This record gives sequence, C-alpha cells and structure tokens, in this order.
Amino acid sequence: MSKDLPNSLMDLFGELDGHDDKLGSVASALSVRLGWIIISLQSKLDVKSNLYQDVSLTYLFLMNNLHYIVKKVKGSKLLGLLGYGWLRKNQGRVRQYAENYEREAWMKALNCLRDEGIHVRGDFSSGVSQQVLEDRFKGFNFAIEEALRKHSGWMVPDLQLEEELRISIAEQMIPAYRSFLGRLRKYLKSGSQSNMYIKYTPEDLETHLLDLFHSNPSVSSRTSEISSRTSEISS
Repeated sequence: MSKDLPNSLMDLFGELDGHDDKLGSVASALSVRLGWIIISLQSKLDVKSNLYQDVSLTYLFLMNNLHYIVKKVKGSKLLGLLGYGWLRKNQGRVRQYAENYEREAWMKALNCLRDEGIHVRGDFSSGVSQQVLEDRFKGFNFAIEEALRKHSGWMVPDLQLEEELRISIAEQMIPAYRSFLGRLRKYLKSGSQSNMYIKYTPEDLETHLLDLFHSNPSVSSRTSEISSRTSEISS
C-alpha cells in the first residue's frame, strides 16, 4: 500500500460512521446499499491490484486494503448484514495475502541460503565449492538490497498487522541466515575479500527487517524480544 488508502474506502467508511445509527435494521436501504458497495469495492481492489508489476506488492496492496475493510465491517453493524461467514472468509484471505506476500518478497533471498549445490566431491579438499558459495552470498546481498529498496515507499497502516508481518519475516530470515553464515563463512577466503561477500551480520539484517513498513520508534524497543525468539528458533 502506498501512503494513503484509496479514497473510495475512506469515503465509504466515513459515510458508514456518519450513518451508523440508521443501521439498526439489516433490511434498511442504507445497509443494503453499503453492503453492496463493500462487495463491489473488493472486486475493484482485485482489478486495481493488477496494475502492480511486482507480484509481492500486489499481495501487500490486497492484504492492506482487505484488512481495512474487514476491520471496519467487524466494528460496525454491517457485520450483521454480511455475517460471520463473510468475516471468517475474508480474515482467511488477509492471512493468505500476507503469506503470499512473504513468499514472493523474500523467497529469492531465502533460496540463496540453501545447501544444495554448495557441497562437491573431489575438486576441493573442503568439500565446498568456493565459487558457488561466493555466488550465494552475492545473490543474498542483492536480493536483500532489492527487497529493502522496493519496500522503502510502502507501509502497513494497521500497527498490529505491521508487527505480525515484520516478526514473521524476521523469524524466517534471521535464523536461516545465521545458520548459513555460521556453517559456511569459514570456507570463504580470509581477510578483506570475505567482507566483499558478507555485507550483513545477523544483527544488521534484523535491524533492516525491523525498519520495514515505516515502523514506529517504539519498534526498536521490541528488538531484544524478537532477537531472543529468532535465536531460539535457530538453536
């Protein structure tokens, strides 16, 4: 999501808040009208999401906007019109969009941390291909930098959703990187050349991930908590 929610969503729920006292009956004309507007908005969001060339940002856009709709419906009398089935279905869609976003945005970096193709037989006494290992570190650095650059102008307006998403990303990335680095950095050439390939410590990576989505200053106070959680996962 860019800096602002679509005006149509803001206008809709501004209207809803202003007329909430008229929604006592789910049969009222206003209730029915607003219900259909919400359903129509969901369809329009799907269409608008196709304008993004990057698939990960498509899912982030859908997650943000559908979460906004779900939250507003849940806190209003429209829930009586749309029903708990609608609520559960769309809460599930929000979670699925979040999972799809994480996969599309961060899997490229995670794939660089796999062992497949690094270990060889015969040619190297260490059993590790120096070239493949160097390429993996370079690929990881590039993927992380690309992802961070791509997300610099995006945000998750809901603070709870923002934190959950950030923690989920950190819990996938940090233990995997820490383990990869701990097992294989010794096979890189020593000295200044190794610094060409290892641009991030696990702590550096964590700091960058915690700054995603224009996080609030209070986020830094949660760093130690997340660090302990990711350390437990990697141990």
